[in-house]
Amino acid sequence: MSRRLWSSSEDRSKLQCVESLCNIVSLLASVEAMDQQFLALSDSDSDDDYIENQYLEPLRILTNLQWQQQERVFGTYEDDDTVFGQTKVINDFSESDCQIYFRFIKCDLLNVSQQLWPRLSTYLESNNPNRIEVGNRYISHYETCLCAYLFKMSHPCRLIGDAEKFFGVRKSKLSRMIIFFGQALYNLAIKYLSSPVIWHPYMPYFASVIEKKMVFFYCHHHYYYYPNLNRFQC
Repeated sequence: MSRRLWSSSEDRSKLQCVESLCNIVSLLASVEAMDQQFLALSDSDSDDDYIENQYLEPLRILTNLQWQQQERVFGTYEDDDTVFGQTKVINDFSESDCQIYFRFIKCDLLNVSQQLWPRLSTYLESNNPNRIEVGNRYISHYETCLCAYLFKMSHPCRLIGDAEKFFGVRKSKLSRMIIFFGQALYNLAIKYLSSPVIWHPYMPYFASVIEKKMVFFYCHHHYYYYPNLNRFQC
C-alpha cells in the first residue's frame, strides 16, 4: 500500500504564493467590474467584454499552477515497487553501478573508503562504521553515507524516486545522511584547502606531473595535425 509523503516547505510556499496571486487578480477583476458597472450607468455603449478579456488568461494560468501545486502538496505518494529499510554498502553494488553512479571503479571506491575512515571518523562522531548518527535519530552505515553523497554529487537526481529506489532508504533519512556526511568532509578538508604549508613538500612532485601531462598533450596535438612528425622527437 502506497504511503502519502510529506510535502516540502518549498512546495507549500509555492502553493501559498500562487493562491495569493489568484486572490490579488480576482480582487482586481472585481474592482474593475465595479468601475465598469458604474460607468455603464452613464454610458450605455460601454464594452463589458473588456473585463473578461483582460483577466481571463491570467486567472486561467494561475488556476492551472494552483492545481499543479496542490497535486504536489496533497497528492504525492511513494513508489509501491521500492523496498525500504535496506542497508547497502559498496560490495552490494556492481562494477557498472560504481562507475555510473559514483564515478569510481569498485576497487578504488573500497580503497578510498578504507583510507578515509580513520581520518573522517572524528568528524562523524563515531568509532563504529556500522553505526553513524546522522541526526533526527537516524542511524546509517558509513559506506552507505559515502555512496549516497557520491550518488548525489555525481549527476542530477531527486531524492524522492531516484535515490530512494536506488538505496532503499526514505528521502528524509537520505537528506540527513548527505548533509551530515558533506559537513564532515568539509571539516576534514578545510585545513588542507586553507593552509598551503601542508602541500609545500609535494609541490615539486605536482609540478613534474603537470609538466609531463602538458608535454604529452603537446606531442599528441602535433602528431594529430602533423602525421609525418615523429611524436618521440617532441
